[in-house]
Amino acid sequence: MSDTNPQIMLRWSDDGAHTWSNELWRTMGKLGAYKSRVKFYRLGRAKKKRVYEFRITDPIKVAIIAGNIDAEVSQ
Repeated sequence: MSDTNPQIMLRWSDDGAHTWSNELWRTMGKLGAYKSRVKFYRLGRAKKKRVYEFRITDPIKVAIIAGNIDAEVSQ
């Protein structure tokens, strides 16, 4: 199982989880690559009710250490 290369999926909803965006997939790095990072860019605009959902392909233990959003408020 050490050659497993799990994937992570991100999608979001702008209406409180009633409808969802298309899925964006990224590799998480091979098992044992503890310093791997996953980044998603250019996620568009949202109002106050945006909800994010992540899904991981393989049945592995995952620790999310931090999540950062770089956002601007428009008038």
